Amino acid sequence: MEQMHIYRMRGLVAALTAARELDRESKDLLVGMGLMLLIRGDDSEDWYLFGNLDNPSAADTSRVIAILSQDGSLSNYSFDQVLNHPRRMFAGTGTFNDVLFSLEALAHSDEKLQGDLRRTVDAFKPIAGSTNN
Repeated sequence: MEQMHIYRMRGLVAALTAARELDRESKDLLVGMGLMLLIRGDDSEDWYLFGNLDNPSAADTSRVIAILSQDGSLSNYSFDQVLNHPRRMFAGTGTFNDVLFSLEALAHSDEKLQGDLRRTVDAFKPIAGSTNN
């Protein structure tokens, strides 16, 4: 049985930190992960991170929820609500590196986001020659 957990994160750095931790989970357990950006009416950003777990044990669920809730809060949104939100500006799914690549593409496509977003993405890129994310 699959479980999906969608959390509103305290910002992009918190979301990427949690995503990097989630990416270290077994690929048999974490069968989906993604980061989404919703823009509020006042143009502030809400970053959402989800993890989709396949047949988790109670310990698996607790561990993943601890990662997500460290700098986030459980969202009332369903996956479809976030994905199809009229003010969704970004959705990146896959591994941690896939999400970083998608964010980098966003930074190149939107002049307003280029500076801060690019610096944040660069800070999370693996160091050349490193085997860790």
